[in-house]
Amino acid sequence: AVTNIMVVKSDLTLTIDPVASEQLHEPTVTVNGGLGGGGYTVRVNGVKATDNGDGTWTADNVPLPAGGTAVLQARAIPNSDNGGDGTGGSGGSAAGYADPGNPESAQARDREAVPEKPAGVYIAADFNSIRAFTYEFWMSSVTPEWGKKQENSTDFHTWRADTDLGGNPPGGHGVSRLIVTHAGCRPGYGDYSGGCEGQTTYTWPGSLTKEGYKVTLCTGTGDCIESYEPGEGPTPPLRVCRRHCEASAAINYAWGNEEDWEIRRSELEQSAQTVLKLRTGGKRVPGRQNLWVLTGVAAEVLNDWEGSPCRPGVDKRGIDPARETVILGELGRLGGDGRLYVVLPDGVEPDVTPLVKGLDHYTFNVYATKHRLVHLTQCVALTNPRTDRTRLGVGEYVNFSFDPGLAMNPPEQPVWQAFGGTVSPAVGTATIYTAPTQGRKSAVLVKVRDAVIVTEFDVVEPSGVDHAVIMSTNTDYELGKPAAGMQVKVFFAPTDVSLSRVEIEEVGGPATDVWGYFTNYTANMLYHKSDRFVALTCENNWVNNDSCQASAAYPPIYAGGYTWICPTRWRIPGGPTNSMTGWIQVVSMDIQGTMQIDKFGVWVRRMTNGVVTTGP
Repeated sequence: AVTNIMVVKSDLTLTIDPVASEQLHEPTVTVNGGLGGGGYTVRVNGVKATDNGDGTWTADNVPLPAGGTAVLQARAIPNSDNGGDGTGGSGGSAAGYADPGNPESAQARDREAVPEKPAGVYIAADFNSIRAFTYEFWMSSVTPEWGKKQENSTDFHTWRADTDLGGNPPGGHGVSRLIVTHAGCRPGYGDYSGGCEGQTTYTWPGSLTKEGYKVTLCTGTGDCIESYEPGEGPTPPLRVCRRHCEASAAINYAWGNEEDWEIRRSELEQSAQTVLKLRTGGKRVPGRQNLWVLTGVAAEVLNDWEGSPCRPGVDKRGIDPARETVILGELGRLGGDGRLYVVLPDGVEPDVTPLVKGLDHYTFNVYATKHRLVHLTQCVALTNPRTDRTRLGVGEYVNFSFDPGLAMNPPEQPVWQAFGGTVSPAVGTATIYTAPTQGRKSAVLVKVRDAVIVTEFDVVEPSGVDHAVIMSTNTDYELGKPAAGMQVKVFFAPTDVSLSRVEIEEVGGPATDVWGYFTNYTANMLYHKSDRFVALTCENNWVNNDSCQASAAYPPIYAGGYTWICPTRWRIPGGPTNSMTGWIQVVSMDIQGTMQIDKFGVWVRRMTNGVVTTGP
């Protein structure tokens, strides 16, 4: 069959400029692009773009759909359609994978970009809270016992950094808003009452300055320095250093004379916690699983208190996960090598904050790599170009591997197991799966330490002839001789899988329905001699050369014919032999000696003058 398709290039060129990957986790972004043609209005995810007058456009506050993939749909609507507004659309209030929110227009031109949002570990939140207690004790010659003179308790400082406005994984600070709550003054450290009440929101990174209260917030993973003291000049930076701390400390101040003296004791309780999360990226597609390798590091902080119980300091002790329990958030415990292997779907954000049991003050970090399990068939099916298909022909070969490649510390390696069929090798970073020799459900399991991924397959058997194509006809018969022949390429079903390891046998047998001229032949002369297995190609075909020919040997010539009923069998080399729906071959000749052969739904006809026709 032949068809003609006309492709006409549009007179309008619409383009979208790439958006920086670190912005793709923001709820809204600015999108730029180009428009090669006038008389159109551009919208991006429902937001009307500004025509810059130079062939470019800009759309601000373009919403992005939630999930691991950013969808940007630019739509140019002709101004003749409702002034370029088209009909409907969400006006930028929402954007989803199914409907980015643009108006409808029959004459619109679209351009889409679907960049994947960066995956990796990022800072989801950072909390720091200090509660101060002040006690005054006195002692005098009149009352030779300690007595409590005053007790004050107040929340001094609480700040929270979160990712309400997005983030920048992996390795960036991932925080764009800081909320600082000032609820009182720090006892014993000066009067802050002039400017530390209430709650204020600041941009992070940047400087936070109030009268009598200065602190600079910086990003990074180095040692943290906290400063709450007001003063002239810049304050040392407060870094996001990825830490856990539950600590307390105290300072005593004494003054007075021999007759009457006091001790003022200031106690602080401080909690600090950085929350790490893992963005797995991509759309959350059911059944899609990836292997993640997470590496965790932690160090106990050993410094004594000098101004803040959670002071990071420089004296640290590295934590050995082989000796101490380190749990990564909701995903599980680190192995002795500091790694955790887990299987996660795309489009999720599990907590991976390290918890070191038995320690109150430690710093940490987590690194993650994503490894996609790849399975590719060695053959491309005739009607299905995808090699990552899960519908297989019997005996098909499938290559399994990880992308990027997976490196484990020897002798530890991934372990493979087949449920139906075989895998070889059974241990290693890659394997070849051989589908079973009978149609059935099957599966391949790979286990990487405690992480398991199962890939299921539907294995099918050959079901018969799908179609046939005449490759050539026999034209070397002598003129005047009744004869015909054809070479036929036969394709076997189903064609959406590869049956490349299947062998087909056309079973021979005597002719039936013999009539006319051919009744003069003996049974042996009309016996269909085949009985040999022929291997199929990747596209499920074989060339039937030897049985599609017939001739009349003895004059006088008159009408006649016969039929071969061809039972068929198939097998995988080394496997059982199975029956399959066969076919028939019909030979007929008319009184003029014109010979015709019908087989596999095609036919060849030759006249004694050498004229050959085929069909259908």
